[in-house]
Order: sequence, then C-alpha cells, then structure tokens
Amino acid sequence: MTLQGCHQIINEYQARRIVVSYFIQEAPAIYVPDVVFCPYNRFNRTFLAQYNVSFELAQFLELSFPSIELPFKNLQIITEEILKKIDLLDFQLEALLARLDMPFVEFIKKASLSCEAFFKEPGRCDNVTEMMTSAGKCFRLPGSKQEASGFGNGDRYIIDLPEELYHPGINQMINSGVIIKLAERGQGIDNDLTFLPAGVHAIMPLLGTQFEFMNDPPRYECEEDPHGNYSRVHCYEGCLTSDAQNICKCSPAAAHDPDHPNKICTATQLYHCFFPHLFTDEGKVPKEKVDNCKKNCKAPCHSWSYNKQVSYSNIPSEASRELIPEEEYNKMKRRIILDIYYSQLDYTIIRHVVAMPLSSLIAQIGGQFSLWAGGSLISLCQIVIYISRFLAHKTCPMKPKKRRTRETRDDQESRHRRDLRRRRRRESPSSDRSVSKPPSSNGNGKIVDMEMVTTRTSETVPPL
Repeated sequence: MTLQGCHQIINEYQARRIVVSYFIQEAPAIYVPDVVFCPYNRFNRTFLAQYNVSFELAQFLELSFPSIELPFKNLQIITEEILKKIDLLDFQLEALLARLDMPFVEFIKKASLSCEAFFKEPGRCDNVTEMMTSAGKCFRLPGSKQEASGFGNGDRYIIDLPEELYHPGINQMINSGVIIKLAERGQGIDNDLTFLPAGVHAIMPLLGTQFEFMNDPPRYECEEDPHGNYSRVHCYEGCLTSDAQNICKCSPAAAHDPDHPNKICTATQLYHCFFPHLFTDEGKVPKEKVDNCKKNCKAPCHSWSYNKQVSYSNIPSEASRELIPEEEYNKMKRRIILDIYYSQLDYTIIRHVVAMPLSSLIAQIGGQFSLWAGGSLISLCQIVIYISRFLAHKTCPMKPKKRRTRETRDDQESRHRRDLRRRRRRESPSSDRSVSKPPSSNGNGKIVDMEMVTTRTSETVPPL
C-alpha cells in the first residue's frame, strides 16, 4: 500500500505540474489600452494629382499593398485589366520616380495621409506611432491612466475623416469609417478587430484580463521573455513571408518588420515573384510552413486581453439641425467620437501556479510512508542507507582490521613505570648507572626500596 500510494502521488506530480487560478483584482487605477486607428485609405488624392499620376498608374500603386479578394465583380474586372498592363505600368512608375528623384519607399510615405489629417485636437499626434498595414497607414495612440470607473473617465477620441482626400483603390475595402484595434500598453497587436462607421458616437466599455502563464512544454508553450513590442501576429507574418522576401530582395508595403526596409515590392514584383514563392498553385501557403510558423511564434506568457462591448448611435440627429450650422452639420456626418473606458476599476487575473511544490511532494510521500508503514521519511532514508551499505559491503568486502586488546589498569601502571625508568636512565650520568647503590633503611630497621619510593613520589608530587 505504501508503494502504491507513493506511485500515485508521483504520477499526479508528473501529469499535472501546473493548475490555473482565477480571481478578480481591484486597482486604484488602470491604464486604458493603446488604440490603433486604420482608415480605409492608402493615398492622398491631391498628392497623386499634383504629379499627374494617371488612374491606371494610381491603381497599379494600390496593388502594391497585398489585400484579400473583395466580392465585387466590377472591381475584379478592373484588376484584371490593370494586371494585363503590369509591365507597361511598371515602366511608367520607374519614369515617375526618376523624374521626382525619389525612391519608392519615400514616395509611399509622402503619398499617405498624415495623422493631423484625422485628428484636429492639439497635441493628439505628438506621441503617435505610424505603421503600414494592408489597409494603408495606421496610427497608434497611447492610452492614459483611468483613476475612476465608468463613462467619461477613460479616453475620448474625435476622428474627422477627410474623405475628400481619399483615393479609391480596386483592392481596398469600400467601407465608410475606420478599423479599431486595441493593444496592450508597450506591446504588439493581436488579432483584435472592430469596425466603426462614420457619423457615430461610440462607447466601448472594457473588462481587462491579465494572463500570467508558465512555459511548461509540451503541455503549454509560450514566450517567457519576449522582446519589446512583441506581437505573435507580426512574428507569424514575418515567418510566412521571410523566404519570399529574401528571394525577391524586397518586402511588401504592409510588412511590419520588413527584411528589406529600403526596398518595397512594386505590384510587378509582388505578382511575378513574391506571390509565386509564397503560395502554391492552389493559392495557399504550404501546410508545413504554416505549422512551423505556428510552432515558432508562441503566445507571450504575460499579456492582457480586453473584452469590449461596442455600441453607438448616429450623429448628428435630425433635431439638432436647427442648432448646428449647415457646414458643420455635414462635417459631423463624417466624424467618429469614441469613448473607451473601464466600467469597473478591476480586472481578472488568470494565472498558472505550481500544482504540487517539491516540499509538498516530499511531505505527501512521507505521509504515505507513515500511514501504511508506521515510519517516517527519515526512517525511509535510513533504510535506503542501510540497504546501500549492505550491498556495498557484499559487492566490495573490506579486509578485517586487527583488533586491539584492551589494556588494564595494572598494565598501564607497569608501562608507566617502565617508561619512567627508561627516562631516568637517559637523564642520569653514565657513572651513576655503573655503580649500584645499597638499599637504604628508613630508621626503623627496615629496608626500603628507594626505587619504589621514588617512583610513587614522582607520581603524586609534581616537579618544581
């Protein structure tokens, strides 16, 4: 029974090393997550018109951004016509860049709308981070610290969409509004995605969840110490496209961490080199590469997730027309007001903890041994030591040592007298040793052995 109980405890220790704990943590203040705004636009119409960029060449520029296929027949027809002229349009693009004396990377940046085109509040774009995606240039704004719960205590963003500057693209989503993504403060983005239409006032109450996991392969694997701004999405994207980027010697315009930051792929390079090396003949990424990238790009062990509930109402209302000037009324139809806040200043913590620490394992094994065998862990250790010494004695026998006889008190006194006589002979002159002295008397007519007297006196009286 003892061995069976210990065996079950060890199996439990090996099978369930970690368990999940769940609790609610209150906080005096919580940081609102960063917000990423992505308008459905890539290029500034006035910039392209300034340099006399034709409609076909402008659509050729739009095809430099990889995008999903849209379910609109007329857009697909225009795309096929542009691809038939791809070599001619590539030549026109080279001529345009040569005339402007500008590399393609710089041209893409200057042709995009800036943050100030969307946010009119002073200082709103001071700490913004720009990033390129398949939808075009996106803007990441840092969140602030919320110190009170409820509506009105978080962050408010006012976005004015300059749709008169938008350039329509054949591979661009034709939605009206923006894409919203939430990101943990100081970390990369995930697959979170929210659409907001234009002309609305939206509220987004949040419930935060903090994950603190342990890397315990093969049960669960995560990135224990990821580098700054780590994103599993960007890692996966770079892993899938790295081979194609190295072969074609260029990177897509939407790449977050491009292998060739100074060389953006044109539409010609995308369709003639990049896509053929990325996809199979069926138009899919090879399964082996997908599985390998999923394995290499692990989720971070420590991260935040935000559960949001979005609701909105249209602005302005018809009743407010009397209060708002006509020009401002029309502008508000392209405005988005977004309030992001925590409904409560608390968050959920989901954490991995060790199911059975080593001290608990030892205590339980000792308890089983004490319960069924009537001993303790120390007794078990002693048994192991005794068995080990017994086996060692059997396998490597030692020669028996000669046993010394115990010396009695008389033997000690005799040995002491012999040593004393030997010492006196060494200290006395040689002439005294050759002349024998007669025995002396003690005055009572009895002969006294002087040697015995000297010996006993030396044993009791210490030397001066």
